[in-house]
Amino acid sequence: MRHTKYISPRNDTKGKINGIYIIKGVLLAYIVSLVAFLIIGGLIHFTKISEDIVPVSVNIVSALSVLIGGLYVAKNVDTRGWLNGGIMGLLYVVILLALSLFLVPDTSLGISSFVKLALGFVIGALGGILGVNI
Repeated sequence: MRHTKYISPRNDTKGKINGIYIIKGVLLAYIVSLVAFLIIGGLIHFTKISEDIVPVSVNIVSALSVLIGGLYVAKNVDTRGWLNGGIMGLLYVVILLALSLFLVPDTSLGISSFVKLALGFVIGALGGILGVNI
């Protein structure tokens, strides 16, 4: 009688960069962003909250969304949660920058773009570290 070792789907991702979970993490981050932006937009529209909070709220919502996406990715891989989460954060920012280049005529890539990319990676990696250890 031959025994085969059972390999769970989660163990199959051990030590690898997992593109499927990274893409799912990016989608989750964008869904979280969309919901948060709709709530903020409703608050601005229906209350006397000033529109001056928009730039700050965009940064906070984006950071929290990337953190949540990094947590999700890391919960679904056994190791290298920081790397998978960091790549997810990087991809989130790359997509935002690409959309900005196409949709906003005055957008250009500069130092601030590279800072955003670095922050996206760092916040995603932080989410990945937290996600693996939770």
